[in-house]
Amino acid sequence: MWADCNRRVYQKVAASSPEEAFRIAREHPEGWQFCFEHEDNGYRLSDEVQDTASGEFIRVGARARHCKTCGSEIVETVNDSLFRDGECNGCEYERYRSQPELRELVQAYRQECADQIQQHRDDLKEDYGDPDDLQEMIDYWKQCRDRCDAALAKAYGKAS
Repeated sequence: MWADCNRRVYQKVAASSPEEAFRIAREHPEGWQFCFEHEDNGYRLSDEVQDTASGEFIRVGARARHCKTCGSEIVETVNDSLFRDGECNGCEYERYRSQPELRELVQAYRQECADQIQQHRDDLKEDYGDPDDLQEMIDYWKQCRDRCDAALAKAYGKAS
């Protein structure tokens, strides 16, 4: 079960268009302020920005009408997702629930890459095998390790 508490926050930004205001706000989460006195409690970026001169709320970007994973209709405040990237909240939850296993798998493969690099370096030092072939294998496993690091950094903010 999910229990959500959404608190209204705002951010003053200088922008020449609603899209630019949305982008600036998304890129600076440290700038959010609570509209009323509330304890600090996360935020969820709205798909609307407000024109302060007219008070008009303007939707930015198109909202998905159907979940890209299961095809169900997405209804705002009923089953829309936190990240709003085209999935209903149930599909988004299932996808993110699997992340710990994926992280462990990538970390295990990264360790295998590091072990292979070390093995080929040791072989190179001991003159065991063709030096060009060994260097090619070292370069290959380094590329694989770097891809693991990039995947971990993208998902978790750092290679871990």
